[in-house]
Amino acid sequence: MGDTRQNLLRIAGLLFLFYGLVAVRLVHVQVNPPKDLDGKAELRAKRSLHKLGRSEFERGRRGRILDAGGTPLAMGYDTWTLYVDPSLEHRPRPRQPILSLEQRALLTLDALGDLGVQVDPREFVDHALERFRVTVTPEGGERWVRIRRRKLVTGLLAHEKAYLTDVFRRHRIQNFSFEAEARRVYPQGRLAAEVVGFLGSVRAEGRTGDLQGRAGIEMALDAELRGEPGIWRCRKDGRGVELDLDGHWERPRRDGLDVGLTLDVEIQRIVQEELDRLMESGDFECEGASAVVLETSTNRILAMKSLPDASVEDLRAGRASAKLFRSRPVMDSYVPGSTFKPFVMAKARERGWVEWDRSFDTQGGRRSFRLGHAATSVRDSSRHGVLSARDVIVKSSNIGMAMLGFDILGLDRLYEAVDAWEFRRKPGLLFPGQRGARYLSREKANPLFTATRLPYGHEITIPPLLLAAKFGVFGTRGVYHEPRLVDWIGRADGEREIRERPARTILDPRIAEEMRSVLGDVVEDGTARVLKDLPWTAAAKTGTAQVMTKGGHTGKYHASLVAFAPATAPAVTVYVGVYEVSGRRFYGGSTAGPAVRGILERTLTRLGVPKDKE
Repeated sequence: MGDTRQNLLRIAGLLFLFYGLVAVRLVHVQVNPPKDLDGKAELRAKRSLHKLGRSEFERGRRGRILDAGGTPLAMGYDTWTLYVDPSLEHRPRPRQPILSLEQRALLTLDALGDLGVQVDPREFVDHALERFRVTVTPEGGERWVRIRRRKLVTGLLAHEKAYLTDVFRRHRIQNFSFEAEARRVYPQGRLAAEVVGFLGSVRAEGRTGDLQGRAGIEMALDAELRGEPGIWRCRKDGRGVELDLDGHWERPRRDGLDVGLTLDVEIQRIVQEELDRLMESGDFECEGASAVVLETSTNRILAMKSLPDASVEDLRAGRASAKLFRSRPVMDSYVPGSTFKPFVMAKARERGWVEWDRSFDTQGGRRSFRLGHAATSVRDSSRHGVLSARDVIVKSSNIGMAMLGFDILGLDRLYEAVDAWEFRRKPGLLFPGQRGARYLSREKANPLFTATRLPYGHEITIPPLLLAAKFGVFGTRGVYHEPRLVDWIGRADGEREIRERPARTILDPRIAEEMRSVLGDVVEDGTARVLKDLPWTAAAKTGTAQVMTKGGHTGKYHASLVAFAPATAPAVTVYVGVYEVSGRRFYGGSTAGPAVRGILERTLTRLGVPKDKE
């Protein structure tokens, strides 16, 4: 009896000591909690929006990309994936029956049937009830692993997710949860695909299902377009299951901002069709083509296109490469050839270094230039004899421009004329990968070769968009606007931030008027006669440049034509470039010319510009 009493006392003492230590620890944690516990508690109570499972929520919507008329070019929506956790027990409301996991799965299956969601009933129930799966160990054996979470249905829409959530709440079913997945659609297909860009999945922790811009406007304005998820603060039980107590939004969701572009989707379609027709021509072969349409008075980009191209759906299906989403007018530079001649001549006139009646003896289409022991020769595509400075531009004489650069200007004044146009300066678009012109610095320039070739557009590369924007100066009395692609950022039906930059004068207005007249003669009696039959007057310049490699001329050409119309009151500037042309026709007027004519005629008609020809 005595031994029994002593044993009971020992057990009582141990229990008293144990509970005493637990009480002391609880008091200690309550009074002086460790910092890591605070962090863990915060982490368990605070979860990002798209991890909330059964709670009612909406992810921050990604902003839309719209054209100038409000037509959607890109728009987003969410879909939801339904998951099951078979380990959770059913906790019904008082006086309601406890449902087995199979009954809960069948209840969910009935709800999906009400919504018209097509699923295989047997497969759905089997997956919902499966608690373990067999995995192969590194040693080649088998191991049973408990399933904590399994995907059941994907692609649920917002109203379907809301209906299922209501079913789960009514029956207090904790097993089923949702995870959002952002979707992006491009209603216009390939029409402006390389301008709008595309999205790719974000792999960063805490942003599962989010998308990030990978090209074009989607990339350049990703931060503005991307919505911000809300944060829900709630209480949970020991297993992490959310309780119906005190749940509230700590930070509401924020939708991404919409972006309004200057593009006109109908003019973009015109450009697409004309470039498709150009690429299908049987008179020549080419590697690709691009086009830009600008509003001459403001340099707002009305259309911009590169071929070959692809739609985002082609990219997602693996039928196209991301390289096809490179916007050539902005991101690539090309040797401009003769389209560069008016810029050199205009600055030479502005500074009084040459008069329009100055004579240039082109010597029958070939002329040699010497400096010391070095020599080079320049050729024209046709024999012209003696030309005035005006005819050097109209007839597009390489020899005349080489004489201007070498005999009249010299290297210093030539660089002063070229640098005055600020071609090295990037356009300033809200667009990735933009670049300025590239040409040798004055210190590295060759006094013979550079002085004879730079004036007619060799030894320099210029992005097509930049060249077209500067060319419009001849139609705006010397006033230059930076090209603009993004018109506003904000809400389509609310407050907007207008993106506009001040204009500046970069050419004497009198010289600009003179050049407009000369470029009008290029259409009437020069290399751009392909535009002569338009019912509007036009001012234009063609360009053809050899494609060179380290091994010499490849036998291919870059051909282009840039024009604005009407010449009397310019409304639009159009540039078309055709790259790596081979075949019987390779000059700018015969390759790019028909596309420029088609774009001008259809665009001016769409804009309702009055015809200024009888």
